[in-house]
This record gives sequence, structure tokens and C-alpha cells, in this order.
Amino acid sequence: MAMTRMSGKFELSESKEDVLSRHHCHQRGATTVEYGIIVTLVSATVFVVFPALKPLWAEQFGIEGSAGQGQATLAGDLAVYDDDAPADAAAPPAGDAPADEDGAPADQPVAEDPAPYVPPFTILPSGALQFDAPAAPKISILGSAIQYGAGGPEVPVRLETIMGGVPATIFYGKGSEVTPTSGSQLTTLPAGTQIDFRGKSYNPTSGATLYTKTTTTSNPMIIPLKNGDYVPDKTPFSQQPAIKAFLESVIDPVTKQVTIGENEVLYLMELGTNNTSSSAADFQDLVFKVTF
Repeated sequence: MAMTRMSGKFELSESKEDVLSRHHCHQRGATTVEYGIIVTLVSATVFVVFPALKPLWAEQFGIEGSAGQGQATLAGDLAVYDDDAPADAAAPPAGDAPADEDGAPADQPVAEDPAPYVPPFTILPSGALQFDAPAAPKISILGSAIQYGAGGPEVPVRLETIMGGVPATIFYGKGSEVTPTSGSQLTTLPAGTQIDFRGKSYNPTSGATLYTKTTTTSNPMIIPLKNGDYVPDKTPFSQQPAIKAFLESVIDPVTKQVTIGENEVLYLMELGTNNTSSSAADFQDLVFKVTF
């Protein structure tokens, strides 16, 4: 730009270079404004349009997570962030799957309740036991109370198992001779095995057999009891101990029900009479338990 004096006045005149320079400045200004507009539009697209497209991206690109957590949600190199998330929001630990309402990881099946216990035996109508699976039962003598007449001497009794027609003695003796270890542990027997029980009472003087009761046929003088069953309420003969005296540890004091394992059976044998209506039928002549 040059200064020229005309008629006593100084006037400014522009050279060609000045005019071109000013023209370029105007162009740069316009370009800057245009860039500003473009940046504004792009920003609006990122912060307004992109969040609205997140559901489409989730289906197309496999986005994980949910909006509003301030976390990268697109698998691979593309990541989208939500500015509305709290500043202290943290990503879940690597490898942790979201938990469902039961607290278990969503990608793992919820553990089911275990199947109820099924005892490995069946009580047959006669009272015999049939094995439904291989087992090694233990037979424990719990007690015996039988006299030879009212106030008379103790009567010895015998308990036998019968398998395949072959008898085996488990216990022989009087009630006063029963101990916590009275009984026998059987060896493992295959599924399908049937065990019958036979009880005998003997004349304490001569040794002759008085009564024999067995589960080879149905016999009302033998009572098997499972967990939850009720002990029969019988009056003991001649002031002898009642059945419950031998079963205090396995009878609920409130419900009066048997509380033994599902793998156990109690047996009550009457060895002093064949008549269920007799006063001698107190069903504590021989009490034993079978445990699988």
C-alpha cells in the first residue's frame, strides 16, 4: 500500500499486490468459518446421532454391554463411548460374565437341586429285604426283653439271616447280654439279593425252641419300620421294658416318629406268642436295625 499526495492531501492507494493479499485474507476467513461449521456438524453427529444408532451396531457388529455405562461397547477396533456415564464408572474385570438374577454367571447353567436319595433296597410285603444295588448291610441288635412267664427267667433268642436258603446266625443270647457291638457286618452282596430274617426263642431250662418267626412268608409278628413311621404303642408284658426303651435314640420325642436314615430299617419281633391280641404281644422280644 502506498501514500500519494494529491491537491495538498494525502490519499492512500493500493498496489496490485495489496489487493491480491487482501483478497486472499478474505478467502482464508471464509474457509475458517466453513471449517468451523463442518466441525460443529460432525460433533453433533457423534454425540446425537451415534448413540441413536447403537442398537443397530449391536446387531451388525456384535456390540457388548449397554449404553449409559461410559464403556467401550463395540467389539474390535471400533469403540463408542457414552458421555452421560458417571466419571467413576469402571469396566467389569476381564473374563467376568454378567450375572443373572440367581447370582450365577449368565453363560453358565444354574446348578439344579440334587436328586433325592434312593435307598438301595426294597422292603417286600413279607418284611424281607431285596437289594436294588450292590450293598454290604450291617445288622445291629438294639435290645431284647422276653421272660419265661410273668416274673420268670430271661428267654434266650436267636436272629438269623437266610440267603439262598442258607441260614447264618447274627446273634444268640439273652437281653442282658446285648451290647452296643452285638450284631454283624455282612460282605458286599450283589443287586437282586434277598435277605430273609428268622427269629427264635428258646426254653431257658431245656433249650427247646418256643417260637419261630420268619420273613419268608408274611407274618404279623414281625414289623419293619422306616424313617418317619410310628412305633406301635404296646404295653410291655410283666413290667418289661417297652419298645421305646430300646429306640429312644431314634424316636422323635415330639412327633413320636422313627428318625433313622433313609438307608436304614428297624425290625420288631414278637417271639412269645402267635396271637397279636395277647398281653404277651409287646413286640420287643428282639429289636434290631439294618443299615446299608
